[in-house]
Amino acid sequence: MIAFFDTYGESTTADAGILLSPTGGRENLLRYFTQDDLTSSITLASAQSEAGFGAYAFPPDVLNGNKLLQSCKGMHADVWLHIMAAGGPAENFASDATNEQPEDLFSSFRERSKHICILTAGDDETVPATVDKELLLRRFLRAAAGQSSIARGRVVKRASHAIEQEEARDVVIGEVVAFLGLTQRA
Repeated sequence: MIAFFDTYGESTTADAGILLSPTGGRENLLRYFTQDDLTSSITLASAQSEAGFGAYAFPPDVLNGNKLLQSCKGMHADVWLHIMAAGGPAENFASDATNEQPEDLFSSFRERSKHICILTAGDDETVPATVDKELLLRRFLRAAAGQSSIARGRVVKRASHAIEQEEARDVVIGEVVAFLGLTQRA
């Protein structure tokens, strides 16, 4: 969605975006895997993509040869590269990102006064438990807010990354409906 507004922000009639559980996951992966594991996985994904198979899930022999990729079964090489390669969302959405990274990431919202709602999972398993998710959400919202745009969000308590808990889904629906109501009046 961010890439959509970066590419079509001036010409689209869409004036808002909703992000659910925006995380890069790199921080959490590196708690269990080494930087060498990550580098190896990016090398494998690059090779698959360059061979023309980037839109396909990693084959079993590649998965079996890389313990990090085994934890991400079903992931496509192009998606893995987009997320995990240098400069990708894994860096920009990380809690230890510089202040400039979220500002660059959300520049299309801020500069074009697009509205944004960010809903973060309170128990997101792709983010280390030590990360202050409220603070991270505030950083993202501050980076996305334009002068005449609506930027709001919420940490959905007791929700996993997929926000699959029934109570969490109800909170998400309520937040989305409220956000859409505000954007209609703006």
